Amino acid sequence: MVRRILLFAAGIILLSGVLVATVVLATYHSEAGVSLAPPPASDVTPECGELLELRVTEQGEFLVDEESFTEASALAERIASQTPEVCVLVLARDETPHGAVVQIWDELMVRAVRASLARE
Repeated sequence: MVRRILLFAAGIILLSGVLVATVVLATYHSEAGVSLAPPPASDVTPECGELLELRVTEQGEFLVDEESFTEASALAERIASQTPEVCVLVLARDETPHGAVVQIWDELMVRAVRASLARE
């Protein structure tokens, strides 16, 4: 009987030692992840023939030079055909519908128009 109790106690001590070792090793083990730091600054500026500001309104409309558009595909086609070296700055507020921003962004990317996104 005493032998069983000693074996049981030894087993519990062994298991608790393994558990402690696992916790300690897991604390010190870290995997390399994706860096969240921004890329280093560059002196290279993109070649843009023209910088065009495109505002996305809270109603999901698109404004270019105070002219209003409702169709993202037609606007993107017009921008791409006007100036081949145009760069578009898409401006949006927090209240702007996310879907409208994604829609114009996708249409510009399909036509290989260089674009950046900024909060207004």
